[in-house]
This record gives sequence, structure tokens and C-alpha cells, in this order.
Amino acid sequence: MAASLHIILDTDPGIDDAAAIAAALFAPELDLQLMTTVAG
Repeated sequence: MAASLHIILDTDPGIDDAAAIAAALFAPELDLQLMTTVAG
């Protein structure tokens, strides 16, 4: 298996960001290291 891509997500509480979070959590090639949230 190839090395995972380590990522950081900076999101707001929108539906599009919820989809991005779900995609990052379940993508085997990604390794979610940190997630921040902001208003907006």
C-alpha cells in the first residue's frame, strides 16, 4: 500500500464542508491529521 497523504481540514459548519469531512474520513489514501472549524 502506498503512503497516505497527511491532510489538515479548515472548515466552516456548512453542508459542503460536512461532505468534505466525510470524504476525508473514509478515503483510504488520506490521513486526516487535524481539523479546525471557523465561522463563516
